[in-house]
Amino acid sequence: MGLIAEFPRGIQNCSSLNSLDLSSNRQHGTIPSNISKFIGFVVNLDLSSNQFSGEIPADIANCSFLNNIKLDNNKLEGTIPPEIGLLGRIKTFNVANNMLTVQVPIFLNATVPAESFANNPGLCGRPLELCVTENVGNGVKKTNRTLFISGFMTGWSLFTILGLYLCFFGLPGVKKMLLLIKKSTNAMKIDGNEWPDKGIEVNNDPKVNILLAFNHHSSF
Repeated sequence: MGLIAEFPRGIQNCSSLNSLDLSSNRQHGTIPSNISKFIGFVVNLDLSSNQFSGEIPADIANCSFLNNIKLDNNKLEGTIPPEIGLLGRIKTFNVANNMLTVQVPIFLNATVPAESFANNPGLCGRPLELCVTENVGNGVKKTNRTLFISGFMTGWSLFTILGLYLCFFGLPGVKKMLLLIKKSTNAMKIDGNEWPDKGIEVNNDPKVNILLAFNHHSSF
């Protein structure tokens, strides 16, 4: 029809309205933040192929009768409210060709194809590519690269500790050390849990004493 205007707030007076199709016009401005007051009983909402800008209002999730939402081919930006995925009757959802970002909603009762999110360079999550968690500032930044580095450093640290342990005690003597520790531990125990004074000497080998001290501390 070539209509040029903002969202028609006068439809609030159409109390029996159950379908609203303003597609393929030149509507502009933002979608009302309290849109549920205007289309509370609407089943089909089609605002596609216009010039609507701004964010998709989270209040649209309060329109519990919605089956079809078409907002494609506009200038919408920001995130898609995750509450939309909770709409129990939703069957069709299309926001292709906008400027939306962050993760797409998880729909409980609908399967939305990737085409419905196409040409929004900032969108991610199934059915699109998986999102990369990134919290900048006081948070933690995690990417595939940093996760790889973190895992590599952890493995290298464990390998280094193991190498130092074997260098200190020697591979052939490890089993012997463990047997000595077990015998010494049994000798030091009284009534199952009590330990004698620290003055009692069980083994003069300094290597065994180091492990005994560690084992004694771990038992508590």
